[in-house]
Amino acid sequence: MMVMARHDVQIRDTSCDELANLGEWFAMAGIQKVDQEATAQLIAARESGVLGTAIGRSSRENLDRLMTTPFNDWYFARGAVKTLQVDGEVAGILWLGAHFRLWKQMIGDRDRDTVSLDVPESWPDWFRQFIATAMHTAKLHLVAVHPDYRGQGYGSRLVKRALKIADRGRIVMLYGQFSAQRAELRKFYAEHGFDVLASGEPLPMGMATGSNSDHLRSKPDETFFVRHRTL
Repeated sequence: MMVMARHDVQIRDTSCDELANLGEWFAMAGIQKVDQEATAQLIAARESGVLGTAIGRSSRENLDRLMTTPFNDWYFARGAVKTLQVDGEVAGILWLGAHFRLWKQMIGDRDRDTVSLDVPESWPDWFRQFIATAMHTAKLHLVAVHPDYRGQGYGSRLVKRALKIADRGRIVMLYGQFSAQRAELRKFYAEHGFDVLASGEPLPMGMATGSNSDHLRSKPDETFFVRHRTL
């Protein structure tokens, strides 16, 4: 009788040293271009303790923490970067959270400094919609597993952790994208409850922005996947 080896598998917060190698993990996922400045900002957010402080808890806890966080740190507070470790070795990385391009589009050139965070009744409509988007929308920026550990269910573990974080925080729209050249990912994300769009098809963003005319557009060889949940 064959006995399968048991491994010590953990999913934990990603360290600063591991964040410094984020570009390598994006390359493993088929994404070659990585913003080095964004990586440096993630490392700084981890060092300061703000990274992930307003995600992974209940919706109420997340909002309370966000309201006590300086606005310039909100993007990092609403982001979680996790490491999957197998027998002490880094085997995979997960990054989910805010989508900077979407946030920038929603804020535009509005003066956010005029908004009093401690007086919700004074919030303008655009800021109320922004809060709703910040709390209930997230992007799967990265799900990557080292080639030595593929085919063993570790990618599934990372996605399930992302879904757990999303469900606990009542995220109603979780989405991401992958290269259409990686055809196997279509089935992978579908099996985890995502709707997978046709390659190059725009992703409707009305649930996030409040305007049904808003879409995220991708390159013809990129594919969006999305999961919607009701509150």
